[in-house]
Amino acid sequence: MLDVHDGRIHMVRGVLNNDKLGHLGLIGDARGISIETDKASELDPPSAPADD
Repeated sequence: MLDVHDGRIHMVRGVLNNDKLGHLGLIGDARGISIETDKASELDPPSAPADD
């Protein structure tokens, strides 16, 4: 099952046969991206707002 918004695939909810998804191109690893983003934010905390 695919979630499609504005003509773009936003989420793949279920896959019965991975071989039939080749025409979609690369599918990102959302869990892996989330983990990497969390690690990066721990190393680089947000900066304080600049005083005007």
